[in-house]
Amino acid sequence: MSKGSTFYINYYEYENKYDIKSLMDSDRWAKRDIERLEEEITKLKAYRQAIFNQAQIVSQTEFKTIVKLTRQKYNFVDFYISVYETPVFSNLEDRNHPRGKQILNEKYPGKERSIAIKRANELVKQYNATLIKNF
Repeated sequence: MSKGSTFYINYYEYENKYDIKSLMDSDRWAKRDIERLEEEITKLKAYRQAIFNQAQIVSQTEFKTIVKLTRQKYNFVDFYISVYETPVFSNLEDRNHPRGKQILNEKYPGKERSIAIKRANELVKQYNATLIKNF
């Protein structure tokens, strides 16, 4: 999930204004925009630090390779094979376990079920991986 901020900054015409109240309003709005931007800059610096900290954790994490064979039916039955890395500590029973690098994705039509299973077993041997079947 991502979140962000959007800022709209208005630079009001001031050179041809001779109304002090209008000029003071423009100055107040500019000051408010500066304060908001400084606050967001502070948040952005903290965000960068959090990314750096997460990168340090990831660089020290041990990963295991997973081969996942999934059956899905929309209009037709298809079999999907995904090969990816996941941290060793992750619970594979949780469908939303964290994923690292994606290695391979393949799709097979439902009539080729046995070919998909055979290919998944080959990939398990090739990558010395754990097989997960979701069907």
